[in-house]
Formats: sequence, C-alpha cells, structure tokens
Amino acid sequence: MQRILVLSDNKQSSKNLCEALISEIKKIKRISTDHLIIDKGIIHYLPNILIYLYLKIFHNYKKLKFNSFDLIISCGRITAPYNLIYKRMYNSKNIHILDPYIFRNCFTKIIIPEHDKLKIKELQNSLITIGTLVYKDKKNVSKVKFNKNKKIITFLIGGSGRSSNLQINEVTNVLQKLKRIEKKYNLVSCFSRRTPASVKQYLIDNKYNYYPKEQNNPYQYLIKKSDYFIVTEDSVGMISDAISTGKPVFIKHLKKVKPKLRNFSNYLISSGLVKKFDGTIINYKYKPLNEAKRLAIRISSEL
Repeated sequence: MQRILVLSDNKQSSKNLCEALISEIKKIKRISTDHLIIDKGIIHYLPNILIYLYLKIFHNYKKLKFNSFDLIISCGRITAPYNLIYKRMYNSKNIHILDPYIFRNCFTKIIIPEHDKLKIKELQNSLITIGTLVYKDKKNVSKVKFNKNKKIITFLIGGSGRSSNLQINEVTNVLQKLKRIEKKYNLVSCFSRRTPASVKQYLIDNKYNYYPKEQNNPYQYLIKKSDYFIVTEDSVGMISDAISTGKPVFIKHLKKVKPKLRNFSNYLISSGLVKKFDGTIINYKYKPLNEAKRLAIRISSEL
C-alpha cells in the first residue's frame, strides 16, 4: 500500500481540490493518506521563496510520525514551500494543485487550469485541466423540497473579487427572464461566498427561492438533482461542478470580468459544453467532464 501526504491550508476550496484528486486515486490504487493542515501565521504573509528559506534554515516545520511517503499532494499558496521541504525529507514525488509561486520545476507535477496556463507558462511538468477538479462531497448534504412534476433550474450566482465585479442588474436580468417560465419549472438560486450583499438582499426582498439560508446550504444536492444550470461566468468552480453532471449549462456573461475568465467561458461555448444564456432553456447533450478522474488515472500509473 502506498502512502500519500496531503497538505492544505484552512480554505475549504483547497481541501476540496485535494479531496477531489485523492478520492479518484483511491478508486484505482490501494493508498493510505495522512492530512496536514497548514495554519496561516505571520510568516505566511511573506512571498513563498522567503517562507521556504525560513523553513529550511530554522527547521520550523512539523516532524511527521511516518518515515516515508510515496507522494505529496498540496493545494493553497502557503503549502507549496512545505511540499518542497517534505519532498527533500522523504525523497518522494510531489504534486501541487494551482500555481505554487515557487520553484515550479521542482515539482513532479503542477495541476493548472486551462484559463491560468498563460499566466505561468506551460511547463513540461504541467497537467492542464478544463476548469477545476470537482469534489462531490456526500457528507451532510442538505436537501430541498420541490414539486416533483416540474424540472429544476438552478441559478448559481458567483460574485465580486480580483477577477470580476458582479453587478446587481446582471442578476436581475436573469431572474426577470426566468420569471416568464417560472410556472413550468422549479426555480432556485444559490449564492457563493463572494456574492455581494446587495444581490442577496434583492432576492430576499423579492421573495425568490434562494440558498444558503442560515446553516442550510443544499449546494451539493442542487448539483445532483437539478435538470438545468445557469451560472455567472466569474465562478470557474461552479461552472466546473455544473459541467461535471452532463446536464445543460448556460453561462451568464458579465460586463466586468478578466479576459482569462471570458476566454474560459468562450472556450466552453465553442466546445459545446455550455451555451450562452439568452433567456431560453433547451436540452442538449455533451460528455460530462471528470478531470479529477482523468488526472488520477495518469498519476496512479506513475506512482
């Protein structure tokens, strides 16, 4: 049995990306995993090269109880220096998910989304994915009651950040178009962590069916049960989750979004995986993506 060390920061998104890959590897090989979460401290506000030198000089990292690891997988910027330190200790192969911002050639593999590959240039050790790795968390999945005689349309709403700026009128535009067909479908909206408060308040004030509500977040349930998805183009994660289902996905273009995200949505449209949202809902078919499975097969063959 081969042993894998998994390093992540405290972000749920980092943990999910690691789990997406690990869960698929487990379907192929007998492995055991040990997880180490790197809690963010003052040192981690420094660039990765300085974090690495600090760890190397002062040996300020956790000594692990095992004598060997066959593979180290990390995700989250601050975990990359630790990955390199442990790689030297155990003389193991190593993988970092997303840009490590340090010694990129020193990783056995780097997993980079298609829309980010121009930023760091494609290297020989790069594994390029369409969108992000999808982890289908089956634990504590909240459910939603719907009219069983109607199909479900879920509007996945992203938000604002370094790569985009979601305007409230872009959300209301979608909701107004859906209003015309609301008698035929179960309509539900789902926020992300980046969704502006003004957008959330609009849905609340106008009594739309929305989630999360307090501790009830049925996101995974909606991904599984919905028949159609509309997704704002800023959220690569939500888009990736939607196109992993094989169900029709419609992209809502935004006015203020970085070119790399527009290029990503246009690539998906040209590939036939998604369609641009124009107010109509149609059926179409495509092969659902499972990038985690594809990479797990390749990685497992090299272990």
